[in-house]
Amino acid sequence: MNLTDVFQGLRTKTADGEEYMAYGGDFGDEPNDGNFVMDGLLFSNHTPTPGLIEYSKAIEPVQVLGGSKDKVKIINRYDFATLDHLKCEWSLVSDGSKKVGKEVKIPKGLKSKPMRSLPLMFHRNAARRNCGTSNRRSL
Repeated sequence: MNLTDVFQGLRTKTADGEEYMAYGGDFGDEPNDGNFVMDGLLFSNHTPTPGLIEYSKAIEPVQVLGGSKDKVKIINRYDFATLDHLKCEWSLVSDGSKKVGKEVKIPKGLKSKPMRSLPLMFHRNAARRNCGTSNRRSL
């Protein structure tokens, strides 16, 4: 990250004491850049903006392309690296409950760009037991 990735506001207070991040013409300066410096990936206090979360999703090295009840399709988006250094686990999420699944074995040496279908292994009764009653489905 560099300075252009961060909102460049300064913590300031209004006349009645309310704190805010000031920028652009908030200091009475003319001319100014308007909101030009408030468009980064981090807020001025260095917490992430929704844009940073979206960016991290866009550049993630492994993308899930779809799947079914017993398989998941992934693609390696690295240009040169394999996925050998990664561990993959699945979980079943329903109505606020989460059932951690098992590890999904990623084949060793998976080169850049090929799409692969990986099997999902789970115990059928355990998965059914942990689904919310309103969303219960056959697996």
